[in-house]
Amino acid sequence: MATIVVALLSVAGVAFGIVNRLAQEAERAAAREAIMAEELARQAAPPEVLVVTPEPTQFDPNFSITGTLDPVQETEVSFNVGGRLVSVNVTLGERVREGQVLATLDKRSVTAQGQLASAAVQASQAQVELARDRLQRAERLYAAGATSEAELLAARQQFALAEAQLAQATAQGRLASTDGSNHVLKAPFAGTVTKVPEGTGLVVMPGQPLFRIEDLSSLVLRSGITERALARVQVGDAVEIEQPPARGHVRAFAPSLDPITRRAPIEIAIDNPDGKLVGHALVKGRIVTGRTIPALRIPATAIRSDRAVLVVDGEGAIEIRPVEAYFESDGSAVILGGLDATDRVVVRPSPDLVPGRIVMPKLAAENG
Repeated sequence: MATIVVALLSVAGVAFGIVNRLAQEAERAAAREAIMAEELARQAAPPEVLVVTPEPTQFDPNFSITGTLDPVQETEVSFNVGGRLVSVNVTLGERVREGQVLATLDKRSVTAQGQLASAAVQASQAQVELARDRLQRAERLYAAGATSEAELLAARQQFALAEAQLAQATAQGRLASTDGSNHVLKAPFAGTVTKVPEGTGLVVMPGQPLFRIEDLSSLVLRSGITERALARVQVGDAVEIEQPPARGHVRAFAPSLDPITRRAPIEIAIDNPDGKLVGHALVKGRIVTGRTIPALRIPATAIRSDRAVLVVDGEGAIEIRPVEAYFESDGSAVILGGLDATDRVVVRPSPDLVPGRIVMPKLAAENG
C-alpha cells in the first residue's frame, strides 16, 4: 500500500512539473509575442524627425569673383615703314610720357624708301599716260569702224588698271614720306614699357611689334558672375580684392550668360596710383552690394548635397525643396529662395526620408 502511495505522489509531482513548465513556456511565448507586436507597431508608426522653422533675417549678399588685372589701356607699338633700327631710347619697366621717343630708324634707309616710292609714282604716271593714249586711239578707231568692241573694252580696262596702280604708288609714297616722322617711334600714351627690342642694328618691317606700352595707373578686372549674382549686382557696387588688399567698383556688366560657362561678363575698375597691383595678375575678391535683402536662416545641416532641403507638409509628408543658400561661418545657412517662414525643415535629413513618406515632426532644440 505504501508503495502505491509513493508511486502516486511521484506521478503527481511529475505532472505538476510538466504543468508548471508549460505555464512558464506559455508566459514566455506571450512575452515574445508582445515584444514582436510592439516592434511591428513601432515600425508601422511614422518615424520621428527633428525639424526647425526658418528664422527671418536680413542678408547683405557678397559675391566671390576671380579674374585677371588688365591695364586700363595697352598696345603694341611699331614703325609704319621698314628700316634699320639705330637707337632704342627707353628701357624695360621705364615709365614714359605721351609722345616720348621710343626708338629711331636709320634715316638714310627711310630716305631711300621715299625716293623709291617717288620713282614708283612717276612710273605709274607714265603708264597712265600711255594707257590714256591707247584708249583715245582705240575710241577713234572704233568710231570709224576700224576696230572691234573687244579691243576697245581691253583698252579701257588697261587704262583703269594703270590708274589703280598710280593710286597705290601714291599711297605708298605718302606712307614712306621723308618728313622725319616715320623714322621716329613715339609713345601713343603715358604708361610703362613692358617690352623692348633686344638691341639696335636689326632690320624691322612695317607693322612689326617692337615695344609694348601699358597704362598701369588703373586696372580692369575682367571676370564672370553667376545668374544669381547678376540679378543683384549694380554698376558702382564696391569690390574688395584680397591680395594685395585693394578696392574698386563695378564698371560694367552684360546681362547675358556665356552658353558654356553660364556666367555673365563683368568689368571692375581698380585704381593703382602707387603701383602695388601687378598687371595681368590673377586675383580673388568679392562684390559688396551694401544692400540688405529679406532672407531666412536655418541650420546648415538641413541642406543636402544637391542644394535641397526636406520639408514636412501639413499632412506630415516629406517634400523636397531646392533652395538658394549661402553658408555662414557660424554653422547656419541663409536662404534667399525656396522656403517660407512657416515651413518645417528637417534638420538632419537621412537617405530613407523619401518624398511622400509620412513622419512625426518634432521641434529641434536649435529652434528654441
